[in-house]
Amino acid sequence: MAAYRGTDRYRTRADRTLSALPHRYAGTRVSRLGSYARRHSVYQGLAEIGRVHKTVHILKTLDDEAYRRRMGRELNKGEASHDLSRFLCFGKEGVLRGREFGDQLHTFSCLSILHNAVVAWNMIQMDTIVAQ
Repeated sequence: MAAYRGTDRYRTRADRTLSALPHRYAGTRVSRLGSYARRHSVYQGLAEIGRVHKTVHILKTLDDEAYRRRMGRELNKGEASHDLSRFLCFGKEGVLRGREFGDQLHTFSCLSILHNAVVAWNMIQMDTIVAQ
């Protein structure tokens, strides 16, 4: 229990600091915490908590084969989604021609709608194939 004594001190300071921040936007809290100096106790406490989580993740990855397989499946899903988006963005050789942010936003919004339509169609088709 003595090894965790320092983290309790950081946690209470972090709680006090977070409660003093404006409650309106979570982004305000995150940016405020990110602006702290590295020697600030809240920054150091959050960094230690992050290191603990990273260590637990690494040890779990090394030890648990089912966890590794699950991570691989999730990564493959993300890659397949990006591959589909890359395939669908074939107009103008897949290059964004719009210089304005609004034009790029419009292009990506249309790509997102098309991507979601393809995924929905695939789900419906799989359901009918499985039902047969």
